[in-house]
Amino acid sequence: AEPPEESESIAAGETGTLSINVTAPRTIGSYQFALEITAQTTTANGPQATLSVPFALEVQPQTEADPSESTATIPAAVIAGDSISIAVTARDRFRNGIRSPGLGFAMNLSLAQSGLSEVYLSRFMMDSSDYYIIVPRVPRRGQFTAPVFIESSLQVLQSGTVDAAPVQCAAEIARPDEAGVQCECTAGHGMGPGGECVRCRDLLENRAQSNLHSVAGVCEACEPGKEPNHNETGCVRCP
Repeated sequence: AEPPEESESIAAGETGTLSINVTAPRTIGSYQFALEITAQTTTANGPQATLSVPFALEVQPQTEADPSESTATIPAAVIAGDSISIAVTARDRFRNGIRSPGLGFAMNLSLAQSGLSEVYLSRFMMDSSDYYIIVPRVPRRGQFTAPVFIESSLQVLQSGTVDAAPVQCAAEIARPDEAGVQCECTAGHGMGPGGECVRCRDLLENRAQSNLHSVAGVCEACEPGKEPNHNETGCVRCP
């Protein structure tokens, strides 16, 4: 606290107001203070009085996030097509956590070789008082750059890369599509009733088809006068 810069004359028995400036602590919390005031007359050896004035101070975090003190949890590895959630820890310049709405963060998920670039904005979760950036679906496989920044100032608070691997598919009968977000059936296989890849010949009993072959992951019947070739990827004229 700083003492007042100017003196004030108060008549005996009257009330005066004393104003002081207080610098808040850097750490948030509740503080109890006692201000001791000593009054003494200007006359040598005059009467002296000391007054202790208690007061409380509630220190709140600053309202602006500091990019050098705030952090984000960027996952290093994900699966293409999955949803990911990035938690943002907002702090002020004194490293006090900011857990109130009103801030905005964003992440730019970018894949340089494909020209793909998407920006996702943060949400404030009232139940947990936390900020999250939700990516509902990783668009494809590849290694993305994923800087997280303050939306208003574009100041980066966390840089990172996200390596999106393709989905895992059943060996030999299915493989990831070009984007790596879903499985497609390999040659000679098609989607079965349950959505899984099966050999087209295994569907014969279920579909009463005698000449199924695979076309782009779908089992189709050959035209009249033709039959599936040896690997069931096309049709050939019947002998």
